[in-house]
Amino acid sequence: MSHTIEDLARALAVCVAHAQVNGTEFRIVRNPWALLTSATLDQTLVAPLVAQGYLQGKGGLTFAIVRDTIVQPVVPVALPTYPRYVLILDAENAARSCEQFGEPFTARHINDAVRDIGGRIVLRFAYATVEALSRRTREDLLLAGFHTIDCITLPNGAEGGKNVTDEYLQDLIRRLLELNAMDGIILVTDDRGFAPTMHAVIDSGKRMVRVSYRHESVLDSIGEVIRISLAGDAQPAGAEAALWEPGQFLDDLHALTIATDERDHRARMRAIRTRVTLPYRFLRSFVRWYFVNFGREQTYGFLFLLSRAMRHIRNVDRDAITNEILHEFLDAVITTGAFRTIEQPAERGTKRSYGPNWDHPFCAAAIADIPAERAGGSSRRKAAATHAGQEAKAQDAHVPALSTNEP
Repeated sequence: MSHTIEDLARALAVCVAHAQVNGTEFRIVRNPWALLTSATLDQTLVAPLVAQGYLQGKGGLTFAIVRDTIVQPVVPVALPTYPRYVLILDAENAARSCEQFGEPFTARHINDAVRDIGGRIVLRFAYATVEALSRRTREDLLLAGFHTIDCITLPNGAEGGKNVTDEYLQDLIRRLLELNAMDGIILVTDDRGFAPTMHAVIDSGKRMVRVSYRHESVLDSIGEVIRISLAGDAQPAGAEAALWEPGQFLDDLHALTIATDERDHRARMRAIRTRVTLPYRFLRSFVRWYFVNFGREQTYGFLFLLSRAMRHIRNVDRDAITNEILHEFLDAVITTGAFRTIEQPAERGTKRSYGPNWDHPFCAAAIADIPAERAGGSSRRKAAATHAGQEAKAQDAHVPALSTNEP
C-alpha cells in the first residue's frame, strides 16, 4: 500500500506530539500503532516511517524518533537540451566578398544571420592570415565573440597563404567530427574548396549550415544556406522586385541636389534613409563598389556602367528589373546630378564618360565610412600586376622594361 508525503507527515506529527524524553538523545514514543488509530490515521504508516529512518525500534512497542520532519524527496528536473554548434568564419573570403560589393566587413552581419539557428553557438572561430585583417576588424571580431586564429603566409605569396588558412580551417572541422563535440557546423564562406569538408560533416550525421554573402553559389546544394544581404535587405529573395519604384527616390535625389544649405541636405538625406527603398539600397551599394574598385577619378562609358550595375541586381530579380528598366534608372540618376558627365573631344564629335559625383551629398554619404586608402584598390592592383608582368617579360627578353608613365 502506497502512502503520500502528506499521510507520512501527519503520522509523524502525531508520534512527535506524544513522545517523551527518557534521558537519551532521542525522544521515545510508545505503541505508535495505537496512537495513529486514535488519531483516525492508518496504523500501517508506522512501517514506512521506520523504513525511511524517521522512527527507530528500541524493542517491543517502543520507538525512538530520529527525525521529526518529513523531508520532501528531490525530484530531478530534466533540463532542456539544445543543439550545440561551432561557428567557423573564413575571414579572408568574407572580407573579400564585402569588398567586391563595396561594403565594410562586420561580424554583426554574421551574428544576426545565425541568431535563429535553433540552438546554441558554443564556439566562434575566425581564420585568416596574419596580414589579412586590420586592427579594427580584429577588434570587431573579438567583441562579437570570435577567437581569431592567425595563419602564416607561405613564401610563394598570397595564394599559398590562403591555402594554409583553408587547411587549418578544414583540420579544425575534422577534429571536431572526431571528438563528436557538437551537433552541427556553421561555416561562413563562399570558397568551393570546402565542398568535401561540408560533405564529411553531413555524412557524419551532423547539421551543416553555410552562411553566404552571394545570391548564388555552387555550394548551395550542400547542406543549408543562410544568405547575408550586404545592401541591408532583410526581405526574402525575389520579394523586393515588386518594390522597384524609383520615382520617389529620384525626386529625393533631385531635391538633394538643389538643396541650398547643410540643414536642408540633412533633412533630405534623412528622408531618403527613412524610406529605405530598393533603388536607394541598390544605388548606395553600387556607389560604394565603384569607389573601392575605381576610386574618385575614373569615369567610364554608359554601357560599361550599365553592365556593371546589372551585376548588382540579384538573379532572382532580373525578370522584373530588366536591362531596359535599369538603363532608364541610370539615365535618370545622371540627370539628377548624382552622377557626373565628362565630355572629351574625340575623332567623331564628343566622347562622354560617367561616374559618381563625389561632391553630391548622396555619394559622399555612401562612402563616408570607407577609408580613403581603399579607394581604387582593384585598379591599383591591376596596374601593379600589369607593370610587374611587363618587367618580367622585359627581363626575359633582356630589354629595358616599359615605363607605366609612357603613353
